[in-house]
Amino acid sequence: MTETSIPALTRFGEFVATSVVPSAARVAARDAVLDTVGVTLAGSIEPAARLVRDVARAEGGAARCAVLGTGERTSAGWAALANGTAAHALDFDDMCFVSMAHPSAPLVAAGLAAAYELLKQGHEAAVYETAPFVGGQASTFDVGGARLERGYHHLFKSDTAILDLIDEIGLGDRMRWIPSSVGTLYDGKIYNFVTPLDLLKFTPLGLL
Repeated sequence: MTETSIPALTRFGEFVATSVVPSAARVAARDAVLDTVGVTLAGSIEPAARLVRDVARAEGGAARCAVLGTGERTSAGWAALANGTAAHALDFDDMCFVSMAHPSAPLVAAGLAAAYELLKQGHEAAVYETAPFVGGQASTFDVGGARLERGYHHLFKSDTAILDLIDEIGLGDRMRWIPSSVGTLYDGKIYNFVTPLDLLKFTPLGLL
């Protein structure tokens, strides 16, 4: 945060505090902030989040802001990058079908995790979905009798945490490891895009 940004944020805060904001909007904003913290903590142990923290630590800077999920503090810029990376690390934030952006990391991961833990403890939990289907961008739709993902996602065999969860909820026997077949259409020609060699052989880039 720069010195010039502080007055602007102060004015915005005063506007929100003095404006007629519906109570439902205030509650939704509060819940979104809490959920953001939740999914950031969950993602803070992921490799991507660790790498960004390593760079932030090496670069240094005034230790003004907290890096969630750790006892560390760093500059505002590095804290924003580290916390933002952690919030997106588990890729639960691409559920908005209006913007097709990534606003829902705080809304999906924390909510589903909380519901699952409550169920395990004997409580009842209700999960609401605004779309007419479940799964968000990880869901599929029919194309010529085959199922195609709404958004490209992948799962590695090294992703043991999610694989353990799949087993825990009784879906392990439904896991299928299917060889990848990816291509890129350019100038009327389909190029294979599966291996590093395919990238090198992609003639429009002129690498080889």
